[in-house]
Amino acid sequence: KPDAGLFHSTTFVFNRVPSQEVLKTFTFLEDTAGIIITGYTDDTIQEAVIPDNVNGIPVVGIGNEAFSGWGSLASITIPQSVTWIGKLAFKDCISLTGLVIPDSVIKIGAFAFQGCSLLSDISLPSNISEIGALPFIDTPFWETKVEQAQNSGDDAVVFGDQLLYR
Repeated sequence: KPDAGLFHSTTFVFNRVPSQEVLKTFTFLEDTAGIIITGYTDDTIQEAVIPDNVNGIPVVGIGNEAFSGWGSLASITIPQSVTWIGKLAFKDCISLTGLVIPDSVIKIGAFAFQGCSLLSDISLPSNISEIGALPFIDTPFWETKVEQAQNSGDDAVVFGDQLLYR
């Protein structure tokens, strides 16, 4: 996980100062496509709302391991500006119970939600074009999908055109 704290500097990323509310909650960096959320600053927060932009620059991604291990996170709102979720992004967010992934997200990284032991309700967009290895492993959502596949006599768990497990 990069040391995202370095990217708060106005000389490093922005010509304008990011909002104080964004700085109090998230760490981030800017690449050519927009803002990538790289972490969080207060692990006691139970509900997080990712902004759709920072100073007019769209938030386009949730970086690898960005929220990994945030044990108190029960709810997260992901804006329509986000197009990808990185590897291990929400790994071991043990309080996360439900998730709506917006239609704008087309890529989900490997093991993105691994170990989210209460995550049973996930709304996935139908237009996801790339899913990494076992993104929902060790979640109630995953166990339900595997059980449904086995009960139907199938040896594969699929979502749309994406093979999640065989």
